[in-house]
Amino acid sequence: MNTLKINHKAVVVALAVVCLVMQASSTPSRTSASTPAVSVVQNAKLDFTLVNETGYPIKALYIATPGVQDFTDDMEILRGTTLQTGFETEITFAPRTRGAKWDIMVDWEDGDASVYWRGVNLTQIEKMTLLYNAETGVTSARYN
Repeated sequence: MNTLKINHKAVVVALAVVCLVMQASSTPSRTSASTPAVSVVQNAKLDFTLVNETGYPIKALYIATPGVQDFTDDMEILRGTTLQTGFETEITFAPRTRGAKWDIMVDWEDGDASVYWRGVNLTQIEKMTLLYNAETGVTSARYN
């Protein structure tokens, strides 16, 4: 009678490799899971018009779920386009995370410190106008 010899260590290692491959292929990558889409309107309730009335060009606009510690490139909405002062742009994005409130950060073209707005309820605004008061040095937002 012939018996099949099984190398138990090899079987365990093979199963572990198969499990890791299956997990990696079924879990979306960090980039694909949270990459915003600028040109496709998929969640009109969160879309808004951004107006730059600060007097300074905006280099980057980030939108993230509330409480994010670090804004990353995959959260950046303008994608290399500078929003000049006196201009506006339609902001559309398709987050996988559901929620009405979002954190927003703006980076300036001249390298000044970033400005943050925490917990902005995007379901309640159609327009966000950014303003800068040179006397106080404060950047603010007006919502319509």
